[in-house]
Parts: sequence; structure tokens; C-alpha cells
Amino acid sequence: MRCPACNARNPDGAEWCSQCFTDLRTPTPQPTPPPPVEEHDRPVPAAVGAAPSVRSEGAVEGSARFRRTDQGIDWRCAACDTWNPLEVTSCTVCGAAFARTLRADEPEGPQPVELSEGVALAASVALPGLAHILAKRTATGVLRALFFVSWVVGGVLLAREAAGSGQAITASLPLFLGALIIWVGSVLDAQAITRTGEDVVLVPRVFMWVVVGVVGLLMVTFLATSLSVGGSETTVDVPG
Repeated sequence: MRCPACNARNPDGAEWCSQCFTDLRTPTPQPTPPPPVEEHDRPVPAAVGAAPSVRSEGAVEGSARFRRTDQGIDWRCAACDTWNPLEVTSCTVCGAAFARTLRADEPEGPQPVELSEGVALAASVALPGLAHILAKRTATGVLRALFFVSWVVGGVLLAREAAGSGQAITASLPLFLGALIIWVGSVLDAQAITRTGEDVVLVPRVFMWVVVGVVGLLMVTFLATSLSVGGSETTVDVPG
């Protein structure tokens, strides 16, 4: 074999050139290391088990709870704001469920209605419950209007009957009082629903107790009126 450096002849299998001492041993080829695997190129497991790696930011399009990157669609955890691949059903950091992210986009509690405060006040002054009906709270508005009208009409009829018979109008006072409470409460609530979307005065429990109180007072006044009328009609016979 010949030396690649000086072209001198050497025996086959020689390790060094006899003339220039060049290394004639054949170098062992070294394996080429594979290129490093980027974090976002690793496959994401579909099943929830060991926490998979979170995708890198990449190119983000969109905002809020979802985004689209060059690797796919990600969702952001509502608990810790970590971005997770769409294939993962629980957050890879805190374990919060994907459903919690969907609920995070929903509004919590009552929302202010698209009704001006002036219109709401005018409607409630004209008829308690009308502003609630305009604000698409139909059941509450109809209930208020029904009780208000029935109590006012009932109070007027009782007052006229008592005045015609020469009696006091005491029996009609609970109805007028209940109608006044509904009127004032509805005016105040009309202002509240345009700001916060919920009542602040005549909430369901308070409204129920108003009805119970009016009915109770009405029964008491009827009983007292009956006793007073019965006592006035009783006559005592004096002998001889």
C-alpha cells in the first residue's frame, strides 16, 4: 500500500508510513447524532395520565380562551392560565378540567339590561312591574302588576262599601298599604335592574312576606270590624 502523504510503498496492514510516519490506520466512522427534538414536535398523548409537555408559544392567532398555533389549537386553563393542546382534557399543570374553561366564558350572575334608567322609572311609576316586563323579566313584572291592581281595586271597593254603610274604612287599609309597598319597591328595583340586572328591594322572599303580611292584616281588620258591628247591634232590654 502507498502512503497518501508521500506516496512511499509500505507493507499491507502497516500502521505508520516508513518514510514520513503518517498514520495509515483507517479511522472508525463515528455515528452521526440525531438532530435534537424540539419540545413542540413531540407527540401529545391523548389519554390523561402523566402530564405531557406544554406546547411552546409559537405563532399565536386569536385570544381569549382559545388560540391557534402552527401545531394546532390550544385552550387556556381557567385556573392557572396555562396553554394546553386541544387533545388534553385536563390542564397539564394544575389538573383543572377543560369544561371549566368553557364555563369561564359564560357571564356570572345577572347582567344589566339594555333599558334606560329614565324609561324604567317612568314605567314603574305608571304601573309597578311594567319596567320588569320591558326588561324581559315577565314573570316578576306580571306578578307585581297583578297584586298591585287587585289590591288597589279591592281597597277602593271595601272603602266605598264601608262609607255607604257608615262604617270606618279600616278594612281597606291593609290593601292600600300593600299596594304602596309594591309601588315604591318596584320603582327602586327598576333603577337597580338597569344597573346590576337584579332586584334590591322586593326580592322573592321579601315579596312573599309582604303578601303574607297584607293577608294577615286584612283578616285581623275584618275580624275587628265584625266584632264592632256585632257589638253595636246588640240591645239590652230593661224591664218595666
